[in-house]
Amino acid sequence: MLEESDGKKNIIRIKEANAKELIIQLQEQIGGTFEKQKYVFNTSFAKGYIRYYKLTEGIEITINSITSLEDHDVYFEGNTNDRNSICVRFTRSGELLTKGKYDHRPNLTLDNGSIIYDTKLSNNSSIKKGELNQWVAVRLAESVIDHDNSFFKELFGDIFNIPKYWFQYDTTPLEIHAILNDIFALDHTLKPPIFNLKLLSKTSEAMSIFFDRLLHRDEILPANNIHPNDLVHLMNIKDELLSNLEEVKSLNEFADKYGFSISKLRRDFTQVFGTTIHRFHQNYRLEKAKILLTTTNKSITEISRTCGYKSGAKFSEYFKKKNGITPKELSKRYKPSVV
Repeated sequence: MLEESDGKKNIIRIKEANAKELIIQLQEQIGGTFEKQKYVFNTSFAKGYIRYYKLTEGIEITINSITSLEDHDVYFEGNTNDRNSICVRFTRSGELLTKGKYDHRPNLTLDNGSIIYDTKLSNNSSIKKGELNQWVAVRLAESVIDHDNSFFKELFGDIFNIPKYWFQYDTTPLEIHAILNDIFALDHTLKPPIFNLKLLSKTSEAMSIFFDRLLHRDEILPANNIHPNDLVHLMNIKDELLSNLEEVKSLNEFADKYGFSISKLRRDFTQVFGTTIHRFHQNYRLEKAKILLTTTNKSITEISRTCGYKSGAKFSEYFKKKNGITPKELSKRYKPSVV
């Protein structure tokens, strides 16, 4: 059964483990049925499904779609035993990482991003009533990384043997967003070998784009070593940045508000997000604009204003500098019939 918090929110507590064990823990708390690689639930607390695929020993993929029928707090307790793993999560909709303080969200395509983290990390989320949360998660055991992916440690270091916790975040780009749409549209009536190959192909493509973006950020990836409390503050800063597309606070204002020194905030933010606060805010707005240009019939002027640009000329200038193409050219490429 779920715990109750102050009579208003339910609490779900999950201990980090492999993906199948996570599903079983959730089932024990909210009910539902788990058979033939699919966990389905429709209770007074939430409705949805989790599709589970174990491709080989140490590699698991889940396709998740959950709508909460009540407000929930979800606490993930980090796994501190010897069964180390990393999780890569690609969010299609919703906010499932840390507990944000800001109710306002831009009415745009995506709310969260792509993340990769060491499952020793504890974190918590607030899931709002009526909010659709969809994501794809890939869990890789340390043994798999050691045996089959020696390049991983060459690129990111020995993340399992650092004194604190390892975490990277990136805004989900249009290319990964399209792959997520393909994954959720896969034909689940296909025989397992065929379906698993299609799923592996799509998730591998998303991971390759994600890793490439991490390795070609504005700043070279430092050895990430973030304290959990600092990570919560950083994610709240991220939430605050995404809640206001027009203006961004100064580094001094964020440092004062969240108790960082300016040098530590600059260093820690760059470690997690790969760039400065100002550039992160700018990149997020431009990625949102790119998605809107390719998935909606809104005018370029309307999109520029929605994404916080008061000047259409400045918007076009920044967009071309970032993407190598003007907003008008991109819009015509995806919507050639639109003048």
